Amino acid sequence: MSDPKSRIFKRLIREYEFLLEDFNDVAEIHKQANIEMNTELNKHRTQSEFDAEHSQPEIKVDEIEPKHNDKDLKKLFRKIVFVCHPDKVRAEADSKRKADLATYYEQAVTANDEGNWALMVVVAVKLEIELPEEAEAQVEKIQEDARLLKEKIDAMTQSYVWQWYYAEEAKRKEMVDMYLNMLTRATQTTLAPVVQKESKLILGLGHPRTGTVYITKLLQSWGLDVGHGIMGEHGTVDWSLITDDKSLSQDIDLKGFDWQHIIYCVRNPKDSIPSIIELANDSLEFRSKFAGLKSNESPIVQAIKSICHWDLIIQKIDPNIIFRVEDESLDLFNYLKSENVNLTWNEEFLNQKINTKEHKSLDQLLGIYGKPSGRYRVMINAYCERYGYDSLF
Repeated sequence: MSDPKSRIFKRLIREYEFLLEDFNDVAEIHKQANIEMNTELNKHRTQSEFDAEHSQPEIKVDEIEPKHNDKDLKKLFRKIVFVCHPDKVRAEADSKRKADLATYYEQAVTANDEGNWALMVVVAVKLEIELPEEAEAQVEKIQEDARLLKEKIDAMTQSYVWQWYYAEEAKRKEMVDMYLNMLTRATQTTLAPVVQKESKLILGLGHPRTGTVYITKLLQSWGLDVGHGIMGEHGTVDWSLITDDKSLSQDIDLKGFDWQHIIYCVRNPKDSIPSIIELANDSLEFRSKFAGLKSNESPIVQAIKSICHWDLIIQKIDPNIIFRVEDESLDLFNYLKSENVNLTWNEEFLNQKINTKEHKSLDQLLGIYGKPSGRYRVMINAYCERYGYDSLF
């Protein structure tokens, strides 16, 4: 449509845009409130209370699949992507404009995934894209999108942590005590006696083909009895331990040990993606179950999703040190030495390529499979930026 005249439609869009901005503000406050309340709780809680809070099994969240087959929405989505695609973002000179375009792109992707007409229209309006006639016919759908967004806002602003965050200091202390008492009662009625965990010096984690064999050899050369996929006297390096599936690894429970030092090794995706595609086929089916990989996706997309999923899970485990296998081995040694770990410097394996095999380069694979879609470029570029590598796209 050339210019939507419906007052109801315009009012709905304004309302949703306000709710969206409010939601973003509330989410930021709620996140900060969670951090501060957890910090306060950790000053008082016992180990049994901590175990009680974290005793629930982690829920695996699959990647969101589009919930719709709305051709009109997809048509508007394509118009938006043409304006704010990551390639457009990189070409922009103004840093604020870059940030805005990147935000609009992520919002459009979310809107397309969720079939959210309201969010898609808001993005289109901000980008000054002419709305199609079909948009005004989506009044009921936009009303539903606004209602769901308001429910999310209400859930956060009515939460216990939100009430604590805005309470007076004396009330805050009272609320913390109440929460801990509730947690203690739950512990007494639902938890079995706490079992003393066996202490192990080292847990090494990473993604397949990102340096887990290298880190094992490195630690061994420094005098530590650390196994790759097996338990040594001082610990283990095992990429698959972050899952509950033991079909590819040793039958041990990650949470059954008190790990003194959790080490996370990362590798430049420019090198790891080709290696994963061509040399990690034995783990593809295993990784697919946990990273939501699909057989109709290009191998490049599968590798990106797998790397980023493993990264997300390992970040939640909160490693003590993250090191790049290309150039930070000395940093790893110095960290362990500063923690009074008994080891001796040895350069036998330093910066050597371990467990390498010939494979195609990333450029060659891009020539075969083509570039991944924008969302996966954004995903892997964010990973690169996080660990100090040059962006791939």
